[in-house]
Amino acid sequence: MLTTALLLMSCASLEYDLPETFNLTGNWVLDEDASDASFDLSKIWDSEEQGIITGDVVNPTDSATFIVHDFPVVVSNEISIEQNEDSMGIQYEEAPYEDFKWGKQVRDGWRIEVGWDGQSLVVSKQRNSVQGSETFSLNDAGRTLHVRVRINSRDNKYTFVRVYTRQD
Repeated sequence: MLTTALLLMSCASLEYDLPETFNLTGNWVLDEDASDASFDLSKIWDSEEQGIITGDVVNPTDSATFIVHDFPVVVSNEISIEQNEDSMGIQYEEAPYEDFKWGKQVRDGWRIEVGWDGQSLVVSKQRNSVQGSETFSLNDAGRTLHVRVRINSRDNKYTFVRVYTRQD
């Protein structure tokens, strides 16, 4: 409950007007050396299967499968971004295309808020017991993209930093 309140409070001050100097449009390739390793999906799935075997109640939306589906940046080595004045679209590697409009929206059961905190773009998502955010920040030259990912599910918390380099 406290985590939900903190997440909502952190998003309460987002701005929805696109800053003039912020442009993510382009093709981006993961810098593996500068990025955190993604989580070990097989270890998480083994833990989930063990929980099912022992009779623990498992909420499927807490599953690692859903986390990867709903936050594909954690496993994508390449992303392609299109941005205009009122939205951006992201094509992650081997994941469906996602389109985000600036502001608040509800889509596929997710409550989503997209806006700026200073010079960083924040995509905040919440559904049932899963909540998370992706914070996109560019370096001064606009060639390096840092994506900080925070995901909280019922039993687990994940934090990653993925660093991408713009391709010409």
